Amino acid sequence: MKTKLLTVTALVAALFINAVHAGSGAVSLGYGTDTFSKGSLLTEESISASVSYGAEIGGLNVEGSASSVDELSDGKSVYVFSGGVSSTIGELLNVYVGLEHEEIIDGGSQLDAALKLSIDYALSPYLLILRDTSDNNYVFEGGVSHAFDLNFADLTLGGSLGNSDRYGIEDNDYYSIGLSLSKSLSDSVEASAGYDRVDSDSIDGEDVLSASFTFSF
Repeated sequence: MKTKLLTVTALVAALFINAVHAGSGAVSLGYGTDTFSKGSLLTEESISASVSYGAEIGGLNVEGSASSVDELSDGKSVYVFSGGVSSTIGELLNVYVGLEHEEIIDGGSQLDAALKLSIDYALSPYLLILRDTSDNNYVFEGGVSHAFDLNFADLTLGGSLGNSDRYGIEDNDYYSIGLSLSKSLSDSVEASAGYDRVDSDSIDGEDVLSASFTFSF
C-alpha cells in the first residue's frame, strides 16, 4: 500500500507540473473481450478507462498515466499507474525511463522500473525492459508496427514478442499480433476498434477484440 501511495503521489505531482507547463493529455474509455498483459490473461470481458498527460520540461518529455480495467462478470480489477521521462537522441532514437505500478484487486501488486528504446524509422521497432523493484524478475519485450492511411480511417498493423516472469509464472514466452482501425470524429475525439491474436506458454491462443473512444485535451 505504501508503494502504491508513493507512486500515485509521484504521478499526481508529475501531472501538476505538466499542467503548469501547458502540456497535452488524453482520456480513453474502452471495452475488451479479454485483457492480455505480459503473457497472461488478466481479465475476461471488461471495460477500461485511462488518462495520460505529458509536457516538455527542460528539454525532456515528462509523462504520466493511470488506467483501470474492470471485469464485467467477476468484478476483478487491474490498476496501472506510470510516470517517467523520455528524450530523443539524434534524429531516430527515443529513450524512456520511468516507473510502473500495477495492482490487481484480490491479487498481487508490483512496482517496476521501466526502460524503453524506440526507433523512429521503418516499422517503428521498440524494446521494453521491466524489472520488479522488490524481486529479481524481468520482462523483455520487442515489437514493430506500421500505419496506413486508408483515407476514410487509419489502419495500424503490429506485433510483439516477449518473455516474462510475472503472475507466478517464470520464463513465460509470449506473442501478440493484430490490427487496429481508428478514425477521427473531430479535432479532439477518435474512435478505434482492434483485433489481436495472443498466445503464450501459459495460455492457449486467444482472439481479443477491443473498441474505444479517446478524447484529447
